[in-house]
Amino acid sequence: MAASIVAISATLAACGGEASATSSYPDPGPPGEAIVVEHAQGTLTLAQAPKRVYSLDWGVTAVLLALGVEVHGVASNAAPPHLAHLLDDPDVITVGTLHEPCFETIAAHPADLVIIAGRSAIHFEEMAGIAPTIDLTVAGHENVAQSQATALTLGRLFDREAEAEALVARFQATVAEAAALAGDDALIVLTSGSAVSAFGPGGRFGFVHDDFGLAPAALIEEDGRHGQSISFEFILEADPTWLFVIDRDTAIQSGGDAARQVMDNAIIRRTQAYRHNRIVYVDTTSWYIAGTGIVSMQAVADSILELLQTGHAG
Repeated sequence: MAASIVAISATLAACGGEASATSSYPDPGPPGEAIVVEHAQGTLTLAQAPKRVYSLDWGVTAVLLALGVEVHGVASNAAPPHLAHLLDDPDVITVGTLHEPCFETIAAHPADLVIIAGRSAIHFEEMAGIAPTIDLTVAGHENVAQSQATALTLGRLFDREAEAEALVARFQATVAEAAALAGDDALIVLTSGSAVSAFGPGGRFGFVHDDFGLAPAALIEEDGRHGQSISFEFILEADPTWLFVIDRDTAIQSGGDAARQVMDNAIIRRTQAYRHNRIVYVDTTSWYIAGTGIVSMQAVADSILELLQTGHAG
């Protein structure tokens, strides 16, 4: 297909140096031949399926690999263990951190598509001025639904629809199996240093209640990115059957007190969750760092199903 070229020049100082580069990509071409992608901050039209792809979100990166899509650029920090090999791959470059794209690197090494999400989403406008960009941010309160929708979107974009549908079908089956076993209540907490916060239905980790069917053990009145600040006495009063603990310090490698140390106290030992071995220290990769996307959510679903099948935290 003949296509005119849109040239974008950028002279940027970032990521340790200066660079001047010109990137180009075809215009959408005639109607009916283009690929239209709706995303969190608009619509992108591409002439063809992208070949060179950068992803600044580990949850998205995991989905791309699960679909069989090659990723050529990734974030340089907080790589989940199962994706850390990408940082050693000579064919993969680092294109910034989860929070800060490296605009000079991306301008110097043009991509057919840059995917941002969550932590990097605030840079969408600047990023879109350098390369074709989509924002696949998943709203925390709609994690389950949007993670499935995102998988299907990527499947269509990269001609991997069957693979995407298979991922979604497996996830839905696991959720249904877990929900059929859910008859207890639960409390989800996050530790950061010595502070503890809680999350409830409809919030960032509300899928435990909303989709997997575990009843909320307490009323949570504030549920933003880091939840409602609570005390150990609050947990004791709620006395949850299941207590899910997210260790933020471990997740971000901040060197703070580990969650097990924070939760190891006389008050928590009085809860039924402690007495029945139902305090669950969750996998921070799938819950927090790469906490969105069908691959991470499948890992969460598998773990919750196993817990409900065994009746204890292992």
